Amino acid sequence: MIFLTRTRPLLHTAALLVRAVLFLVLAALLYLVVIVVHPQEEKQAFPHQPLLQSSPAVILDSTDDLPAMIQAFPVPVLQASASSDLLLQAGASSDVPFEGGFGRNLTLIYLYQGEIQIQVETIYPARALSLLSGSGWHMSPRNWRISGQDAVSMENSQSLRVHLQGTEALYAVTISRSAAGEMTDILRSLQIPEKGS
Repeated sequence: MIFLTRTRPLLHTAALLVRAVLFLVLAALLYLVVIVVHPQEEKQAFPHQPLLQSSPAVILDSTDDLPAMIQAFPVPVLQASASSDLLLQAGASSDVPFEGGFGRNLTLIYLYQGEIQIQVETIYPARALSLLSGSGWHMSPRNWRISGQDAVSMENSQSLRVHLQGTEALYAVTISRSAAGEMTDILRSLQIPEKGS
């Protein structure tokens, strides 16, 4: 009887030790499956986009000048499609200090349904998220697409912004929060045509 009472704590300790070893083996297998077998997600790599030399700002004087402004921009520009109901109100292209050189921002202002103002931005280089205008932005749960690609939705107290970080440029569409119900139709009215087309 004395022998059995002394071996019970030893058996209990051995059982705990076996469980601990099994736990460590399972943890190691989990590590191998999750970390080693499945490669880490790579950050989106952007092609090398050299910074620009400073150039004078260009203000759109007439809608007839838009093709020349777009052609002078280094990458394809987000703009109203030919069949859209968007009415161009203003436009400007300017250089912005970025990473010791210059990035460029082309902003087009459109009017939708005669009353909703839309700010459409194309920013070069694509990695220049810091050049997006405004402050106080936070993520919004809405899902929208720009030119067929999934975009990020953000909002602040006054505005709603949908932006897409493409491989060539950063594209953003900003409207008043009160017009959020029109965003889907507005985004369908925009396109990113190939450069030179």
